[in-house]
Amino acid sequence: CEYLGYPSPGSATSDPTHCWPTATTQDHLSRVAFVSRGARGALVDNNIASVAVLAGTASSSPAYDTHHVLRATRSVVAGRAQSLGTQQAFVPPQTGTSAVMPKWTDLRIYVTADFDIGSGISVAFGVKGQFWVRPDRVQAGQQQSQMFPATVFPIDQRSLQVEERELLRLLDAVYKMMQQATTAAQNPTVQVYLWDTVTYEHLVRVIGRHLPAIIGNKQLKHLAWLFPPETVVANPDVSDRKSPLTIVRDVVRAIVAAPVPHYYSLLNVAREYHSTHTQAPYNQFQVPGLFEDPLSDQIPSERAHEIWSRATGTRPWNVQLQQLERTVKTRLSALESVSKRLEDDLRQQLSQTAPRIADLGPPTLPAKMSYDGRLWYVFAKLNSALTELEVQQTRAMPPHEREARFR
Repeated sequence: CEYLGYPSPGSATSDPTHCWPTATTQDHLSRVAFVSRGARGALVDNNIASVAVLAGTASSSPAYDTHHVLRATRSVVAGRAQSLGTQQAFVPPQTGTSAVMPKWTDLRIYVTADFDIGSGISVAFGVKGQFWVRPDRVQAGQQQSQMFPATVFPIDQRSLQVEERELLRLLDAVYKMMQQATTAAQNPTVQVYLWDTVTYEHLVRVIGRHLPAIIGNKQLKHLAWLFPPETVVANPDVSDRKSPLTIVRDVVRAIVAAPVPHYYSLLNVAREYHSTHTQAPYNQFQVPGLFEDPLSDQIPSERAHEIWSRATGTRPWNVQLQQLERTVKTRLSALESVSKRLEDDLRQQLSQTAPRIADLGPPTLPAKMSYDGRLWYVFAKLNSALTELEVQQTRAMPPHEREARFR
């Protein structure tokens, strides 16, 4: 909508005829996130024309059977409508679980990546970590737990050389976390948490863009298989449910109902659905107003161009750079808090085991085989692993979703 009317911080009261306030006034069904236009039309045809009416419609209602998306997500759609009315975030019953989130991992690594949507050049990388194991697994003289504070790697110039430098620094930070965990405990496990597939796809893109520099680094080259680009063969051993990556937004989309209208962004979800250990005022996850878009999870590209062009005036570039770092650190905290809340809420349903740090890296190739034969062998194992992952993801669905998706 060209006249969104989102009440951004510091702005005057928006026109009541703009889209955002109009949807609020009308209690429009578009306020329920992830409900498509076609699904809304099916609800209206069944005399469900507002969020309040939808909230009062039981998930067993025949109205959900009139559209395949509603039929598959009936529990969570009804829960999201109720959440908008009660202003409480929760996991509705009969929403299934996650096939890619481990029940426990020794080392948790949280990663963010923002980029300019025009050029595809990164704006900033961020990483944060936490390590904890039981006392009986600690090596002599080592710590049982360790916190790795949020670190930001800004790309302050519109340059692929600067992007490569900061990418290598990000991978080096991840490598050092893994090394310290390996030194502290025997066979530690690891899981990397990202917010959405946009972040994952960008990391895959920049890994492929700077692959020669990564492969040329003896310490970091095995991390290329953490986000494998098209030019390397993924490791079948960590491509099934033992994947070292968890896309948190996919889990949130499948099972969480939060009082967030229209779009589930990381910051808006975290403000309503966060770990109980995140107390006020840290549970507000406040960032500078111009660094947040209500309908996107990326930092607006305009902020990157103001930094790259060394802009002056009311928002000089050096101040923007400081605010960029603050925003990335806040988003890392939000990602950590949402992930821990999901672990707590799904503790009884999760069964996946996180992969060991030692398992990360390129696939193991058989000896005494031609080069072409090795590729065929690895691709056959990879296809088998992906087929197994698809089965596991199906089993994580509730029965009504399996039926609606013909599984």
